[in-house]
Amino acid sequence: MIQSGHRAWYSGQWALTWYGEQAGASCLSINAPYPQSGDIIVAGEVEGGASLVQRMDLKLRLLGTVSSDRPGIRIMNPQAHAGFYSNYFGYLPWAWAKDAVNTYFIWQVD
Repeated sequence: MIQSGHRAWYSGQWALTWYGEQAGASCLSINAPYPQSGDIIVAGEVEGGASLVQRMDLKLRLLGTVSSDRPGIRIMNPQAHAGFYSNYFGYLPWAWAKDAVNTYFIWQVD
């Protein structure tokens, strides 16, 4: 998917940061450098990474989404009211739920 001369970027927090850096992706921020045509951006919805990407002045083509709605424990999930260490999502440290854990968007910059 990544062609020679193009980069991968991630926008999000927590595990996405760790996995993105392990895969060689660069952290996307509002400060330069910015993705160029042909670059790939992966961004999480729950942690606000996707909204940052959508606010940027980039022409994007959605390649796909990745999400899991298998039942299980949720530790950072607004639908399950589970906030782990953040009351923003809820007061429960964890909750059992079938709601999607998170949705990750995969875009290519045109």
